[in-house]
Amino acid sequence: MKILKAIGIIVLFLIIYQLAQVFVMLVAGFVHIVGLVWTSTASGTELALDELVNEIITYMTAQTPWILLLAIAITVPTYYLFYRERRQELLTFVRFRGIGLISIPVVILFGLSVSYIMDLLLALVSQIEALKPLFDTYEQVSELIFSGGFILSLISVGIIAPVFEEILFRGLIFGELRKITKVKLALVLQALLFGIYHFNVVQGVYAFLLGLVIGFVYYRSNSIIAPILMHISINSLSVILTQLIGMQQLEQWGVVILVASVALFFLTGAFILTSKSFKRSMDDSLYFNNRPQKKTEEDVSRDMDD
Repeated sequence: MKILKAIGIIVLFLIIYQLAQVFVMLVAGFVHIVGLVWTSTASGTELALDELVNEIITYMTAQTPWILLLAIAITVPTYYLFYRERRQELLTFVRFRGIGLISIPVVILFGLSVSYIMDLLLALVSQIEALKPLFDTYEQVSELIFSGGFILSLISVGIIAPVFEEILFRGLIFGELRKITKVKLALVLQALLFGIYHFNVVQGVYAFLLGLVIGFVYYRSNSIIAPILMHISINSLSVILTQLIGMQQLEQWGVVILVASVALFFLTGAFILTSKSFKRSMDDSLYFNNRPQKKTEEDVSRDMDD
């Protein structure tokens, strides 16, 4: 029963966030359609159906950062209401424990190195002819995500979305999974859900691997601050590279960046594995506390007497 309850809560959380995005998109699309029809009627011109559809798609694409922000603004209070009577459980799932001043730049640099190495691996895999259609779709999705202005994209995609996703996936979903399975398996399952929820094969694989690494950092630090910083650094780097730095500039310094990224990955990774700030690994107390307790002979005898 507890397993079904935890699974139901996880599915509910994901559905709520998805429905919030759909709701905001429908409202924004409806308002824009009304504006187009009003303008067309006032000017005495007719708007063809295909033109209307293309205009809506273009408009919705440009509004992606706003849609993301508004959907999160709707979702967060809903989650809070769910845990209002179980605040201690929420605090157990989402721990804002300090990680130390030195650990902050280490986590950020670790995130940047992981991001660049994974991007490089994706670039290499994208050269496989059979996989090129998948990467074409991935590039279209990426353009959709980073379609807003730089400041708006940095705030929504680079900062707000990572904070929310870490609270959702590494906090609430991982926490619910810890009730019904051991920590290490819960880490894999939350990363799998994180990948699936991106609804794109390439982005899903990327998110799954990223979810494993970020989840491990959360597991080692037992503080949601560490994965939030790491996720922000990764997404913010993507926004900066997409909108401010050209690919030609990156290619000129490609070897230097690669060597630096690999070096940073091993150095910061070693710090995370050895530092006292990352030796607060989670135990399986949530799992064992929620397991059905086996009855002792005394309990069985008492039940028979009753």
